Amino acid sequence: MLPSVTEFYGDPPPSIDLSANQEILDDSVVAVLTIIATLAIAFRIIYKKRKGDRSQGDDWFILIALACLFEEYGTAACTLTSNDFGAGRHVWATDTPSLRRVSVALFIHPWIYVVTTFGLKLSVCWTYMRIFSPGTIRSTIKCKTLFDGFLVTCALASFIYGLSVWTPMTVTCRPLRHFWDQYTVASIGKCMNYLSMWAITGIRSAILDLVILLLPIPRVWSLQMSWTRKLGVMGVLALGTLAVTAAIIRLVYMSRMIHEIDITWARGSAQIWTSLEPS
Repeated sequence: MLPSVTEFYGDPPPSIDLSANQEILDDSVVAVLTIIATLAIAFRIIYKKRKGDRSQGDDWFILIALACLFEEYGTAACTLTSNDFGAGRHVWATDTPSLRRVSVALFIHPWIYVVTTFGLKLSVCWTYMRIFSPGTIRSTIKCKTLFDGFLVTCALASFIYGLSVWTPMTVTCRPLRHFWDQYTVASIGKCMNYLSMWAITGIRSAILDLVILLLPIPRVWSLQMSWTRKLGVMGVLALGTLAVTAAIIRLVYMSRMIHEIDITWARGSAQIWTSLEPS
């Protein structure tokens, strides 16, 4: 017989409303963001096709980011699935089988999420290369200019960021299945503090996003165009601050999860911002 939730988390505080549920809000936000992201990329591809432009590397990377190999759908699927299993409800309103299924979704989510953010970072870097670096990709890799050097560094840092999440995930728990089996009496094992690890890698990702966002500003400023057009281009680039802001807010919710007993309730808010950031 499986243990009850109270054996792990104790009795619920008397002030908590166990009927409260964030699932509808979480699912609605994720679904809307996924649709908007899909339509935006579809319009981008259609527009380029009508102009007769062929697909570039940034197009392929953003498609990978959209679909985890169908990416954004993968991130959304993990979020919606975990909600069905109890994320977005108070932990005392769930049961141990649901907690196990939430943990399975929680384990899968970082693998998919990293593909999203990695693909988006490389897509932006490739776009910068096409616009601001006059040579081919081979000449860019040779770092003939300072801008090319920073661009290649950001691309490599994006790759290292992905490895810094994936590699620890393979040894998060010993045995690995203890990650999702720890809510059964038969499971014996030990896990590292994976929430702290994700928060640290999230900080690195947010800093890298900010560096990539600021990278083209000197190039834009040196372009031979009017001040108003320069400010217009800078305004478009400034839209990237929305992703950085979402990443920072996500880190706030992630840090709360580290110290939160009511883990399923806390995850409801965190996963909204996790889906908002790449969208």
